[in-house]
Amino acid sequence: MNCRKHILKFFAGMLLLGVPVLVSAVSLPIKKINGEDYYYYEVKPKETVFGLCRQLNMTKAEIVKYNPSVADGLRAGSILYFPVDVLDGKAVTASEGPAAAVPSSGTTDSHRIPISAASTHHVKKGETVYGICRHYGISEEDLMALNPSLKSGALKQGTLLLLPDTSQSAPSVAGDVVAVVPAEPSGDVAGWKANDVDDSNAGTISTDSTDGISSAGSVFGQAFGQVEPEDADTLRISVMLPFMLEQKTPDKQAQFYTEFYKGFMIAVDSLRNESLPLVVNAYDTSNSIDSVYAILQRPEQRRADMILAPDGDDQFRAIASFGNLNRINVMNIFAVKNTDYLTNPYLLQSNIPHSDMYDKAVDGVIESFQDYTIVILSSLDGKTDKNEFVSRLKAKAEDAGRSVKEIPYHGYLKSSDLEQLGAEDSYLFVPASGAHSEFNHVASTLKAFKESRDDYNKAVLFGYPEWITFPEESIENMHFLNSTIYSRFYNDASSRRSKEFVNTFKNWYGTAMANAIPVQGILGFDSGYYIIKALNDNVRHDRNFDYDYDGIQSSFQFVTPPRVAGKVNDSLYFINFRPSGIVDKRIIE
Repeated sequence: MNCRKHILKFFAGMLLLGVPVLVSAVSLPIKKINGEDYYYYEVKPKETVFGLCRQLNMTKAEIVKYNPSVADGLRAGSILYFPVDVLDGKAVTASEGPAAAVPSSGTTDSHRIPISAASTHHVKKGETVYGICRHYGISEEDLMALNPSLKSGALKQGTLLLLPDTSQSAPSVAGDVVAVVPAEPSGDVAGWKANDVDDSNAGTISTDSTDGISSAGSVFGQAFGQVEPEDADTLRISVMLPFMLEQKTPDKQAQFYTEFYKGFMIAVDSLRNESLPLVVNAYDTSNSIDSVYAILQRPEQRRADMILAPDGDDQFRAIASFGNLNRINVMNIFAVKNTDYLTNPYLLQSNIPHSDMYDKAVDGVIESFQDYTIVILSSLDGKTDKNEFVSRLKAKAEDAGRSVKEIPYHGYLKSSDLEQLGAEDSYLFVPASGAHSEFNHVASTLKAFKESRDDYNKAVLFGYPEWITFPEESIENMHFLNSTIYSRFYNDASSRRSKEFVNTFKNWYGTAMANAIPVQGILGFDSGYYIIKALNDNVRHDRNFDYDYDGIQSSFQFVTPPRVAGKVNDSLYFINFRPSGIVDKRIIE
């Protein structure tokens, strides 16, 4: 079975939000907590103590002895623990498989209070701070010291709480995904070869190395242990996103992040033959700062070469701070307006900043339309949301000695408004708004103006990223007007690369990608492809990131601007909707 099939099975389990554990009197899973092996069992809805005693072949007193909270009754979703060495003489035996990983003791960074955490707890609906502290035998002060957000009184369902190492028991670390992806042997680097996956453990990616090291993947909601290769050149990527696994029906944002990750894993598979072994760890941040802190305390995080962070401002900054303290690169794909890259040398800003985007687009207009008079169209009673852009364009064009005309109009642009334009010159029309309503207010008159020319190429239109979202009729008008727009990204759904990816995604996961701009699955693929190629191209992990990539929807070419500590993706597209119906996409140099 090839790596693609491994990952497909991985996501088959992921989409079910975890593989159910079949518990019987002869089989319980096992995990290690603070160096000791424990059997563990998750209480099911409506389950009774009597039924549980029969199922586990234990008395109520025995269960309560190791899980004091049971004395007050069972609560669905709670985790019960039983020491392996004590219960070996009973009928409970551990199922085969590695033990779940548990966060190590120790602090993460200067923002955390120095209380070591041995375990975590996912907050369930209706739980209280008092109830959680009573269940684990800990004080509210210690719990709040590790989870500062509790001081505001907030206890949100799905939040991952850190527990002090004095707690009596520890729940499983729900939401982990550990995907170990093999690379072919190359030189002195230890090679990995994928094995078939046992269908009874759907969702797991298992691998064996030639030197006897073994490893296992996991699915959302059920964690498995991992033994990573010790090779210093092994690449490690950490994906920390709010998959919201605790939600019965994930919201749209969570669905987009999941689709992004699916595309990311297709990139992983397509690069399985790269020279360096790769380990991908993915975590559900639950859209919670405390969950982020808990994940960052896991020991494998300090070995990461790259962390992908979510867009929540406090969560992103916690991860960015962690990266800076531990010299780990952090890729900012989602927090478009964040400016921490200005002072953090380990941040990679994957979206060209707003101001830089305007400047680069203006330079592109001046360079690409040298033979055209620039005509700025401004509504006197409508929207002018692109005034900043047109002001920069006018100033730069005049500095370059270019001719610029401004034509104001009321309501709809009229043919009489354009009478001042000579018949022999070529014109580039630039509206002062990216709104669809203002496009409709000028399009018909510009079409008539174009048709009146002896050469259609003498009248063209320049516009904005928002135009990508226009309905089909307006797109047709954009083609007729030979329109060019600038954008950080663009997916030409009619292109061969896009069609091939759409088919691959559907074949892997059985569903089409969501209708969104940008397309999240393709964004995940482009991001993953770039990161893996760049890290492989940069064997010493010295943060050069000189590798440039023009993807299906996005491109990446990172630079370090003057007086900026981090790196910025300097890539911006010009997209030309040609009258023939073809769409050309090129990176502005």
